[in-house]
Amino acid sequence: MWAWECLAQVFSLQANPVLGMLNFVSAWSAGLLFCGLLFRAEDVIWPLRAFYYILPLKWLFNSAAYDIYMPVTYPDAELCTPGVDPLCSMAGFKCPALTGINCFGHTGAQVLETLHYSFPTLSSKDERALDIACILGFAAFLKLVYAFGVVLATKSTSKLQPAAATKKPPLQEV
Repeated sequence: MWAWECLAQVFSLQANPVLGMLNFVSAWSAGLLFCGLLFRAEDVIWPLRAFYYILPLKWLFNSAAYDIYMPVTYPDAELCTPGVDPLCSMAGFKCPALTGINCFGHTGAQVLETLHYSFPTLSSKDERALDIACILGFAAFLKLVYAFGVVLATKSTSKLQPAAATKKPPLQEV
């Protein structure tokens, strides 16, 4: 949330506040669109692919999925040995009570690896430190941009000049 707040602060520097709000909403929409859950990075052309790597939702979803799925075991799936059991998947699990499309794995790592086929952003590798560092780096960069923008916006444009020496008119005789 802090990263998005920093982005909102940067957009608040625009002269027109309505355009600043619209730019923020556009950035939030781009973050949702290019987070890796709708499109793979390889499917997006390069100028737009930068949003995939820069905006923080990609990094957030990977860490959140790891925290949610890894500590859990799913009782509807069972561990098995591939090749020995005909119902066993190549990943080493089977779901006797579920159809194949509803079976993602017994452990959190198996579930994340199954989801990785559809959503390359998600992974069973613990990359939370990198994810958090990328989000904090994004926010820190935006804070620097905001601070620089505030300095430029509040910098006085008028220059003080010393008062010109005024000549006294000569005294006139009466």
